[in-house]
Amino acid sequence: MVTSHLFKRVGMAAVVLGVTACQNPDTKPQTAPPNSPPIQYVGHLPCADCESITTTIALNSTDIGEYSDVVFAEIYEGTSDGDQPFAEVCTAVIVNRWYQDSTREGKILTLFPEDQANQQHYLFQESSLLKLDRDLNKIESTYPYELTLTYSPETEE
Repeated sequence: MVTSHLFKRVGMAAVVLGVTACQNPDTKPQTAPPNSPPIQYVGHLPCADCESITTTIALNSTDIGEYSDVVFAEIYEGTSDGDQPFAEVCTAVIVNRWYQDSTREGKILTLFPEDQANQQHYLFQESSLLKLDRDLNKIESTYPYELTLTYSPETEE
């Protein structure tokens, strides 16, 4: 399966990079229950100086209001130096908030990477995450800014 192959590549990249823990100083991360498989979203996001950025977000829960650790991994594909993997474990929170210039409310995933200036926001949709800009607006572009749900415990029977 392509997704498991990608996650293995990303997992290996995380080991090679020595995954760094990132913390929001105002939060305490929750640990996931043992044997709880992650919910996984994968997509190819646009890149200004490479072919695309294969992005994977793996989380243990989509519950609102709880801080938890998520795996955030990217592979910058087709750079002048070849494919460049990046992965880290970040603190994240899911909340209902206003977005799109405060005209709509939705379930938003916010990632708190080690570099706090690079917080990322994603809007939950039926079977995907839509990346939002820093002001929580949809990114107006002809390029896709969406990660597709590729694995969830609910889909495994």
